Amino acid sequence: MDWEGALLVFDKVSSLLSDVELGLLAREESAWCKCQSGAIDQGLQELEQVLSVMEDIEGDEILSARARCLWRIGKTNMDLGSKLSVSTSLRVNLSNNG
Repeated sequence: MDWEGALLVFDKVSSLLSDVELGLLAREESAWCKCQSGAIDQGLQELEQVLSVMEDIEGDEILSARARCLWRIGKTNMDLGSKLSVSTSLRVNLSNNG
């Protein structure tokens, strides 16, 4: 996969979108591309920032996006071989899901 090419596209899309949720999804994809193309620290930091914003958005439609973002953060940490320390920003508030 051409992660660097995809990164450029998602960065461009993110800059053009005025819709907050769609722009956020483009930012998530951009961050994931960074993780996959070797800029792991920067990509991981950006994924965590995206998740932080997602946690402030209400509604059922954002739940799968949060889950995907959390999975990507976990996968990146596993790939790094580091221990995932669950911080306040990564805790899933189950009461919001049901």
